[in-house]
Amino acid sequence: MIDLASVDGEVTVTGLSLVDGQIYYFSVRAKNNAGLWSGDGYSDGITVDVDVEQKELHLYAGWNLISLCLNTGDNTLSSVLQPISGLYRSVWFYDAASVNWRRYVPDGPALPGDLNSLEAGEGYWIDMVEDATLTITGQEITSMSVQLYSGWNMVGYSLSNDQSLGDALFSIADKYNCILTYDGMTGSWSGYIPGVPVPPNSLDHLESCSGYWISAKENCLWNVGL
Repeated sequence: MIDLASVDGEVTVTGLSLVDGQIYYFSVRAKNNAGLWSGDGYSDGITVDVDVEQKELHLYAGWNLISLCLNTGDNTLSSVLQPISGLYRSVWFYDAASVNWRRYVPDGPALPGDLNSLEAGEGYWIDMVEDATLTITGQEITSMSVQLYSGWNMVGYSLSNDQSLGDALFSIADKYNCILTYDGMTGSWSGYIPGVPVPPNSLDHLESCSGYWISAKENCLWNVGL
């Protein structure tokens, strides 16, 4: 507990020993001219983050296939997409475990199973009203493990650095039929099928912040950076 007095409505505290990743709360009381104190008011939790990075994700009018490429701490959809609020129509996620689509429509009617958070390792379709840049702030993701199910999976490449296809898919090298991605800028698909020459194969690496469709031969774990 630190007691501070301020008549300006603002204080700065230095010399605190804060722990990275720990959540801290501030409590505030006010005293009136009669010397009477109010009850305690509490701030929202603030997480200490000493290694914060930023990514700029360029989105284009129409459909974009994206992923969350930093650990944002608060991964609620409205928080992550706040920089482009009002500039997108909807966000969609395909849940391969239940073989169902989940969606978020700003100001739309709430439906059971609506999408309310964005997770690393998952891919998302976002329908943009116009071109915009989404700035994502958080900590670098150096590894991920994604459960794949037999059939189609919509996944995200969430590591901060791009990686060759062979390195990125090494853990499932013999367990997938093909991988596809969509370029929102050109409105075109590219993909890779093992054993097929180039062309028609046109995908040779995975990009940070991008989403992908993987057709898995069986249930398996896709491990990257582990």
